[in-house]
Amino acid sequence: MAHALEVEASAYARYGEAAAPDATKREAVRVRRNPKVRIQGLRAGQAVPRDPLRVHGWALPSARSALTRVEILVDGRSAGRARLGLPRPGLTEREASAEAPVCGFEHLVPPSFLAEAGGATTIQARAHLTDGSHKESGQVTLQVVEPEPRFDDAGGRAEELRRRVDGVASYPLFAERRPPEERLRLLAFTHDLQLGGAQLYLLDLLRRLNRRDDFSCVLVSREDGPLRGLSEVSGIPVHVSPDYGYSDAEAYEGKLAELAALARLYGINAVMANTTAAFIGVDLAGRLGVPSVWKIHESLEVPAWSVQSHHWPVAGRYPRERFGRVLGTASAVVFAAEATCRQYRPWGSSSRFLTIPYGIDHGVIATHRSSADRAAVRAELGLPGGATVILCLGTLEGRKAQSALVQAFSRVADAHPHSVLCLVGSRGDSYAKAVQEYLARKGLERRVWVRPLSDAVYDWLLASDLLVCASDIESLPFSILEAMAFGTPVLSTRIFGIPTLIEDGRTGYLCEPRDIDSLARGLERALRAEPEERAEITRAAAERVRSGNDIDRYVQSFSSLLFSLLPRPNVDGRSPGAPE
Repeated sequence: MAHALEVEASAYARYGEAAAPDATKREAVRVRRNPKVRIQGLRAGQAVPRDPLRVHGWALPSARSALTRVEILVDGRSAGRARLGLPRPGLTEREASAEAPVCGFEHLVPPSFLAEAGGATTIQARAHLTDGSHKESGQVTLQVVEPEPRFDDAGGRAEELRRRVDGVASYPLFAERRPPEERLRLLAFTHDLQLGGAQLYLLDLLRRLNRRDDFSCVLVSREDGPLRGLSEVSGIPVHVSPDYGYSDAEAYEGKLAELAALARLYGINAVMANTTAAFIGVDLAGRLGVPSVWKIHESLEVPAWSVQSHHWPVAGRYPRERFGRVLGTASAVVFAAEATCRQYRPWGSSSRFLTIPYGIDHGVIATHRSSADRAAVRAELGLPGGATVILCLGTLEGRKAQSALVQAFSRVADAHPHSVLCLVGSRGDSYAKAVQEYLARKGLERRVWVRPLSDAVYDWLLASDLLVCASDIESLPFSILEAMAFGTPVLSTRIFGIPTLIEDGRTGYLCEPRDIDSLARGLERALRAEPEERAEITRAAAERVRSGNDIDRYVQSFSSLLFSLLPRPNVDGRSPGAPE
């Protein structure tokens, strides 16, 4: 369970020589003249367990300088850069600064940075500014204690619940109706059915596999969404099972009983889980005694993911422990990037971990490029005809750093008056609203467009002059592969599997993650590139993905993996372990 630590880097002077507010306004917005950084939220000497420690706060720079990055210091050494640009609603009303709506930051400090249990650890924030200076908070010393205890099943309730699930899983319902074992009957799990990259990847893969005579599939999701209709039209029925019971043992085992009955109904003989959030599918496969493939997209280590994604309460220790265990039970764990695979190796058998890079449909992309009129597509999307269109494609959320991107864009916008930044992926949540409030305060609403999630991905890529990925956590975004195939230059942060695709200056542009100034310099560099340089980069990028990221090879590799896991029938026609 994460413990919050408020780190307030709030005190940079608000205004300078340009437009100092009057006395009434100064009082209303609490203008601070004296720079200082302070820590709030935990008292000195407070005990914290040796678990991932969530540090969060906010930083407001002066009018004379801007924020570039925030480091979190643990016992004087850097524990990494904080994620920037997060909403901070409480300050939005109090502060006149344009940055106030997106001035929040957070960082999850790994337990390895903390002192051993019984020792003391100091926490400090260091805010770096574009003028080369930095401001540090005062130190807070914390007492480190043992990690939170494991789930305690003293009363035996969880064990009893597991026995019930095992009973449902072994019940031979409709067993006599099963086709021969050579047919793959897959139960696929995903986290939701929205228009996200991981979800679209999964549905495309399942639809292609579903063309085979020896394949059938049922798709399970914990949240409904627009992809449900597309899945069912494609002949893949969908079962929505809200929340997957990740709150406590009762809910979790109850969900497994429900899903085990569903699996027996359809005669399932293999399971696939898509994303870490669908780990219940791997657990179910173990209960059913069938093979499982777990496709992990997230580049976030196991303890950090479980804390950051769920902020597990005490009652939630049970599903948290189940999550840690299932990495050791999956028949195969598949990653899109070797860098992500390396992160997970300590949590399972490396012999079962493999990397299969994503593939894209080059034929469909080539057809779209040749058949669609770029000017007409731009007009249909409402884009100005002569604009330089910068595209950021993906759900608006903290890890994708669109708020940092708009701050970086604001620093180069005047030098590129014909450029327009399009953020496609808004869900209208607090993060998107904070970005829009920042744009309103900066007067950038006409230069930065915030649009909802869209299935017109190819139209946006065709219409754009530059794709930007500002994320701090990504394995290998689909949008980058597709942009490279479309001939759209890419600027991306240098994270995980992306440098295997993008060689800086040759197949695209790279910048540092969680660093607004580095992102701004990357934008400036890409926008000022000569036509000859852009043409050479797009040519090399297209060749790179054409040779290494083909959808047919990807589907063949994945289907071979899935079918190889099926047990071969015995001479009497029964699979090993099938009910008598």
